[in-house]
Amino acid sequence: MIKGLVPGPRFMEDHAPLLYALFAVLFISNIFTLFVGSFFIRYARRLTNIPRSALYACILVFSILGSYVYNGNVFDVWVMFCFGIFGYVLIKMSLNLPTLIVAFFLGELLEEKVRQTLLISNGDWTVFFTRPLALLFIVLTVVVTYLYIAKIKKAASRVVE
Repeated sequence: MIKGLVPGPRFMEDHAPLLYALFAVLFISNIFTLFVGSFFIRYARRLTNIPRSALYACILVFSILGSYVYNGNVFDVWVMFCFGIFGYVLIKMSLNLPTLIVAFFLGELLEEKVRQTLLISNGDWTVFFTRPLALLFIVLTVVVTYLYIAKIKKAASRVVE
């Protein structure tokens, strides 16, 4: 869109030469990646022999540098450490991190769509319970949440005993 290209159903008709050039570049880059990758794969295998302590130290240093360089702000480094500790606590609680990350990113979209639905229905919350598909998703959400909490409680009771 910055270059004046408008994505949509007419994109292929309006900008066919550019689209074919893009396909050609992607095809050539895949072939190049195949040759370069097959050459360097024998060297990349050696990366798995790096001791964990050295790997963790490098990850920590690059994380601190990356979070500081982004805005040039020490506050960002502290935020990184806080989220690191938060992630560590979540791992110790045996929570599913990918699920939480997806929920974090989709939460804003869910909030926006609920707001749109309430605007369309003039603020009537029953619209979520009167439609069969919406009701099905609400029931599934409640059931899955209940089962997940029951699983966590069962695992916690085994640890205590």
